[in-house]
Amino acid sequence: MSIISTVAQHRQQFIKKTPTVSTDFTHYEDVFMEVHEKIRFIRLFKGWSQEEMAEKLQMALNGYAKIELGKVDINLSRLKQISETLGVELAQLVGLNEKNVFNFIENFHSFIHQQSNNSMADQTTCKHELEKAYLIIEQKEKEIVYLKEIIELIKKQSDVYQN
Repeated sequence: MSIISTVAQHRQQFIKKTPTVSTDFTHYEDVFMEVHEKIRFIRLFKGWSQEEMAEKLQMALNGYAKIELGKVDINLSRLKQISETLGVELAQLVGLNEKNVFNFIENFHSFIHQQSNNSMADQTTCKHELEKAYLIIEQKEKEIVYLKEIIELIKKQSDVYQN
């Protein structure tokens, strides 16, 4: 069996399993697919082999296979090229829709709030440590004054014995 017929057979089986296939990624399941999974899904939906896709992108088959397996980070220019080749919007491919942007903003605000709380905790810890350092310095200064008094007393006693 040739590679092309294997891919075509795989595509038919894939389509039978998913009767309502949409490449606009508005279905609940599609939103949670990783980018590399979406790329593979659309390629298979179009009936293209990895070799054909790699050729369309003017890249080595090995490099393209790594993209589909999620083994490499894809730079923005390559993502744009892939989305144009597949005929989908880049925002759809990477999963940027209103819901995801809102979730991103919410997560960002939570992150900032958490960092702010961590910063406050860090500031409190630093303030406490600084207060401890001031107390230690104050104690050391008192010890220095005490030691100077002892030195003066020893000098006076030494003068008394010498006279």
